[in-house]
Amino acid sequence: MQRASEPAPRRTGRALDVAFGVYCLCALAALTWPVYAWAGARIEPRLLGLPFSMGWVILWIVLTLVVLVSYEALGERARER
Repeated sequence: MQRASEPAPRRTGRALDVAFGVYCLCALAALTWPVYAWAGARIEPRLLGLPFSMGWVILWIVLTLVVLVSYEALGERARER
């Protein structure tokens, strides 16, 4: 039986999994039709000399790297508890 003063270890991990799943769905939507056609599929403005559509994809790739590293670090911390 768990004491009242101890946090539920799986609850934090579950919330992290749900947040990661929501991010994955957002990334999928941002890189597929119709969101990509509405928000990312254009040439102007240029981002660091790249067409906006290429910058849009690179932005999501970099953002996904940051989210994956954070997810792993926070998940490891939750598993240690």
